[in-house]
Amino acid sequence: MGKLKFDSSRLLDVACVLICLFMLLPVVVVFLSSLDPRKYIRFPPSEFSLKWYEFFFSREDWKSAFMNSIYVAALTTLISTPCGILAALAYRKYSFKLKGLFNTLIVVPYLMPSLLIGITILMALGRTFLGGTYYIVVGAHSLWATAFVYMLMQATLANYDLTLEEAAKDLGANPFQTFVEVTLPLLKSGVISAVIFGFITSFGEVTMAIFLTTSKTITLPVRIWNSLKYEIHPVTLVASVICMVFAAIALAVVTKLVGIEAVSKIGT
Repeated sequence: MGKLKFDSSRLLDVACVLICLFMLLPVVVVFLSSLDPRKYIRFPPSEFSLKWYEFFFSREDWKSAFMNSIYVAALTTLISTPCGILAALAYRKYSFKLKGLFNTLIVVPYLMPSLLIGITILMALGRTFLGGTYYIVVGAHSLWATAFVYMLMQATLANYDLTLEEAAKDLGANPFQTFVEVTLPLLKSGVISAVIFGFITSFGEVTMAIFLTTSKTITLPVRIWNSLKYEIHPVTLVASVICMVFAAIALAVVTKLVGIEAVSKIGT
């Protein structure tokens, strides 16, 4: 029985390793292919070079799309992070009518197809002064990111002790002091994670941005999509690697701050 248990454990370890390798395989293929200097995509690469990385940062259209993505993601983060955090705190701390509906309405944008959100916002706001600007993209991304931040903060608040706020109030702290000096420090890891996830959610979004961006406001994921429609150029691999690096760094930081258990609870 002991030997059977040992064999079963080793088998599970091997299965986990194989699953991880399978999931990482596309990332490895894209990264290695981006280092091939040839003018067409191939794997395995015949040699290694940073030619296409230099090409990416020397082309104004690609650099502009990259900076647009950062700008849109930064604005989205500034909007979605406080909205998601305050909504999560309100749901956790207060009892009010239609509380379940409140929870559902905030999460709905994340559960809806991003294609539908993009088309709806385009139809509603495309002919207003927001049409063709960065702000219509930011508005769409904020709906999605706020829901994501809200769910992340719900996971963070699961172990939050509300009696600490009551103790601060008993000691004479007003609501603002309690929030700044007690609530935020205790939720610091979750707040930082919310900022990172809000940013990366917007940075890598493509479906909504396809409908809402113009030639001046085009983001990096949309630039990749447009490029792949007309040609399969190796520079798209470089752009994809950049997006994956952003996502990997964000996930690593968030996992370090709040733990893998909290991350796994998001959306449950």
